[in-house]
Formats: sequence, C-alpha cells, structure tokens
Amino acid sequence: KSSASGMVARSSIVKLTMIYCYFSACFAIKAENHLRKPTVSETQDNESTGSSKEFLSTKNKSKTKSNEDVDNLSRKEVIAKIYDRILKEQLQEGDKMSPVDSPGLFTSRGTIHVVDEENSEKLHDFRQKYSVPYNIAFNSTFVLLDLLEMERLGMLTLDEDSMNLAWDAMLNTRSKNFPDGTAIFNFSGQFPYIGPLGRLMGYHLPIPLNNEMNLLWDLLPPEIKEKFYKETDTVITARARMPPDLDSTSLVMAAISMVIENGRTDMYEVFQERITSWNALSHRITQATYRPFVNWNYDPNAVGPGERDTRDVIDSRSYYTLHPFFKQKMEEALEKGETPDVRVVDSWLINQSEIIPEVMELILTNGNETDSVVYFSFIRGVTALVLTGADMLEDLNQSDFFTEDIQKLYLDSAESMLWMVENDMMKDHPDIVSMYPEMDIPYAHVGKLLQWLRVYNEADIPYDVIIKARDIMITIAEDYWTNDILNQIIIDEDAQEAYVDGVLGAYNGKSWEEDRLYKTAFFIDSLISYWTVRDGNSSLKWLDSTPSEIKKAATYGGNYVARVALDEDTSLQGCLYSVGEDTVDDQPYRWPVNVNECLNGTVIDPHDTDLATVDLVNLSWNVQGYIDDDTYQDMLENQVWLQKKTCTEFRGFNNPENSISFYYFYSEAITLSHAALLLAQLEILNVE
Repeated sequence: KSSASGMVARSSIVKLTMIYCYFSACFAIKAENHLRKPTVSETQDNESTGSSKEFLSTKNKSKTKSNEDVDNLSRKEVIAKIYDRILKEQLQEGDKMSPVDSPGLFTSRGTIHVVDEENSEKLHDFRQKYSVPYNIAFNSTFVLLDLLEMERLGMLTLDEDSMNLAWDAMLNTRSKNFPDGTAIFNFSGQFPYIGPLGRLMGYHLPIPLNNEMNLLWDLLPPEIKEKFYKETDTVITARARMPPDLDSTSLVMAAISMVIENGRTDMYEVFQERITSWNALSHRITQATYRPFVNWNYDPNAVGPGERDTRDVIDSRSYYTLHPFFKQKMEEALEKGETPDVRVVDSWLINQSEIIPEVMELILTNGNETDSVVYFSFIRGVTALVLTGADMLEDLNQSDFFTEDIQKLYLDSAESMLWMVENDMMKDHPDIVSMYPEMDIPYAHVGKLLQWLRVYNEADIPYDVIIKARDIMITIAEDYWTNDILNQIIIDEDAQEAYVDGVLGAYNGKSWEEDRLYKTAFFIDSLISYWTVRDGNSSLKWLDSTPSEIKKAATYGGNYVARVALDEDTSLQGCLYSVGEDTVDDQPYRWPVNVNECLNGTVIDPHDTDLATVDLVNLSWNVQGYIDDDTYQDMLENQVWLQKKTCTEFRGFNNPENSISFYYFYSEAITLSHAALLLAQLEILNVE
C-alpha cells in the first residue's frame, strides 16, 4: 500500500527522472495518450465542455436506459448479453493505449474517493464522471478466471479471438527484469527504460501516472481539495516503479491451472492452444516458479548481521497486524521446548539488495509489506498449481518444487489468516490489514478455492498441509464470513430482491448505489461458493448442511443482479483496491518501528523528528525481527512516532473526521463478469 503523503517528499531528481522516462517512452513507442478509444458520448462531452484533459473519462450520467425487457429474457440470455458488454471493455488492436498496455486487457480505471459530511451529490457526480485509465493486468486475470469458470460450467461459449488476446496480454505482464522462464508477474505491463542504463541493460518499468492523477485532483471542488490538502498534506499520485507482486503471480497460477483442468475435459483442444502459448514464451513451471516464495517472505526470527534483507524488514502497519500471531506462535514453540519458526509471504517479489534504482523501488517505506488479501491469492494459486497444473507443464515431481520450506510458508500464511479472522483484525482494521479497503476479493478467493477443493477426496490430496489449509478455509467461510456477509445484505421482501452497498457513496443515511451491483455480485457469489460443491465437471449442488437463509439470499440477490446488470444507468464501479492511505490513521509513520534510518545508514530520531523535515524517499521506516510484547505494547500506547501518537481504533472510511482522499481502482469488466458468474451458478443450481 503506497502512501500519498510519502510521495509529497519525492526528490526533484526522482520526479524529473520519472517525467523523462514517461515522455521518452511515449515518444519512442508513439503512444498518443493513455486512453482507450473514447466512446461517442465521451467525445461529445469533451467537446461540449471544452476540456483539454482528453485522458479523463467523462461518462455522461444521462445515458439512454436499456430498452431490454429483462423479465422476458432467460437467465442464460442475460448472461450472454452481459458477456457482450464485457467484450466491449476489452482493449483491441488500434485502440489508443499506454505503452504498457496490450490488446486483450480488460479495462480498469481509477478515481478519487473523498466524502464530505453531507455525502453530497457533487462528490458522487465527481466519482462517476472523472477517472483515469489504468488497465491493470491483475484485473484482467480476475475477469479471465470468471470467464473460464463460466465456460467450465457450460454457460458460455467464449469468443476464441478475445480469449487468446486476453491470455497473451496476461502473459505479457511477466516481469521483464527477470530472466526468461521465471514465472513472476507485474501488476501491469512494462515498457523499455529509455535512460543510458536501459539501453545497456534492457531494463523495463511500469508507466508513471503522476501527471494524470494530479490533474484529476485539480478537478475536485476547491473547498474539498483545500480541506484535505491542509489536513493530510496529500497529493494524489501513483507509484511508477512498482516491482513484481505475489498477488498477480498467484492469480496467473490459478488461471493456468484452470486452463489445464478444463483441458482435461471435452474442451481439451480448445485449451491446448493456450497451454502451448504459455510454453512458447518459456514460462515453464519449474523450481523457478516457487522462487518468489523462497526468497521473499518475512521471518521474524531471522535477524542477522550484514546488509538488511527485506525478508526481515516489513512495513510498520503490516507488523502491527501480525504481531499477536507471531506472539502466539513464539509462545507455542517455547512451551514445547522448540525453536520458534514462523514465516509469512511478502507482497512484493523483490529484496532491497536486488533493487535497480533506475527502474524499481520498494513501495513507500523501503521495506516489504504483508497483505492479508495477497495471502488468500497465494493459497489459491499455489493449491491450484500443485493439485492441477504443475506436472502437466513440466516433467518434474511435485516434491521438486513444493518443498518442506514452501509447505511451511504455505501453512503459516493460512494459519495467520485464520488468526486475523478469528480475532476480527480484518473487520476492526481494514484500513491497514490490506490495500483492498473491502473484503470482496478475499471472500471470492476463499469461495472459489473451497468450491474446487471439495471435489477432492482426502485420499487424493497428496499433502497434509493442503488438507489443513482446506479445513482452515472451511472454518473461515462457514463459521465467520457467512454471517458477516448475511449481516450486510439488505432484503427487499416486496421485490424479492437482496443487495449490498459498499464504501462508495454510502454514508450519512443515504446511498448513491455506486457499488451496489459490484458488492451484491461478489457477496452473493461468495455465499454460493461457500455452500456448494461441484457435482461433476459442469454442475454444482448445494451442500446438505446449507442453511435456508443462504438459499433465500442467493435467490433474491440473483433477482436484483438479473434486473439491473443490463441497465446502462447502473453504476459498475467497485472499490477494488487503493494506492494511498485510506484514513488519517492509516499512515506508516504513525506506527511503531525499530528500523528508522535512511538508505545511506543515517539513523533518525523516530519520536521527536518532524515528519516534514524527513526525506521520505530514502527513509527505511520498518520493523525487523520480533519485538517482545511488553515492549511493543508500550510503543503503541505510550510513545509518539514522528511527533504523532498511534491511533489503533478504525474510525471508518467514510467518517469525514478521519477520512482522507484516496485513489482507488475499479473495473467495470470485473463487476460484469462476477455478475454473470453469479447468474451462471444460479442457473446450474436450478434456482428459480
């Protein structure tokens, strides 16, 4: 989670370098701007307002409503029409796009979340009208997974040209700063670094979007912009040089596994081309695939001399979320007379010693991060790959890459998630547990993993750690998240519909329904996934133990989704994840650390130093090792950090006293694909 406040202090040299790289790349690749091709309505709106900011989306709120009478359409017909809308969200050859984009990506965008006390219509209109394109490969892979699932269920015949484009676009995001054959993926594509070292070394980097987002910030109402700038010293911007990440890498593994699994059915020939294209690009599943998990993880017991390695240094907020879990594991080991040994995965697949300064940097604090949602992606991707895909892509035994070390990391990460859920950490502090402000993605990951794992008899699962992880996910889904979801669903008995509102535009007793379709699709689909099992390859059935309220919520939620998904007035936004602090309290410099030094080794006073005087670009503000509990509690309760005391209470994303502006991504394609998947599952279950 990168901090907007930290970006204010970026040095002039770094800023100039980024601007130079950006314009050089645009010139070299002859990209005219960062836009998908604008629609007719967008072009007309730009012309009517005289706007020169052509990269901004200016979607007209007075769109013509769909004349389609949904009541006269079957569920399969609705799904097919939603798929047609999804295809329109896919970049095609000839579309205007950034140098890092590829034809085949499903579009996504970003805008600013900011609220006022009235939850005013002007800010609602701002969020709906203005956004910048950021076609993140992670989003495309998520859409791809939904589409593959619907194809497996026999509910869609996918357009092969579209699928091949999407598949190639996904593979094109492999990190080009690593040797061929290393299956490590970036959040987005990369373009050649144009500087002198780039010509020599062939470095690549993601594209910066600073200028676009600063212009977007300028469009906020003046009184709002002034208020939040004064309170938070925040500038809306983006990290330009993100390293490859575990989240994207894990999702690609899940997609590959699904392709292979589907290829074992009657559709084998259809999917063989996709498997061939994977192998042709040398993305072989070998021990190299598992290098991310061996090299980049946090071990609180590994504190040694020499150059600091980011396996042992994590963001202060990440450590806060994990400290009680580490404490529990330490005490359990000592009670048994054992040496404490616990590790969890990192978000970013890079160590500080491996950083290429001209090309990449670790996000914000010059240390790594842990992210609860990434853990679920990791468990989903690795489980799928071990059970489904690895032996079909490379002639290796599973034990060659799912080693004891990886199994330990896998299980520890799963157990840490169970601890966070059992102790309400993910509900009590969603602003620091993850860069995903809401729970939609982890709900979905657990559901799809369970729905698939329940197919296997225990005797067919070759590793005890996978059985244990499955049981952990069952506990999370059935004992905790089912009730969490049900408690947020609003039932309309008269209409026989159910829906959920999220963080966007829902505050002060009113909702602008900005993310209602997105939230409803994710929540209801997750409930179905928790309480169903595959019955053959292309069918589902309810578990015998499924509570009646689950089936009712699924039926009513499906009714709502079927009614609104084809209506062009329905907002397709959803707060997928953010790139800035989500609340005033969500700033790493307000949380305790034991690493507080510049990259040149200069130590700063972590308590009395004025934040405004610190060169944040070169500051390592992190935690290393394990801090004993008495010491850590004193750090939290009695000490100040860069002159600010830690606030451990989450006061809400939409509370104006605590809320700050944050930049979030959304994908209309994801909203549509998950809505279609929900309807597909209801059709298979014969839910009327």
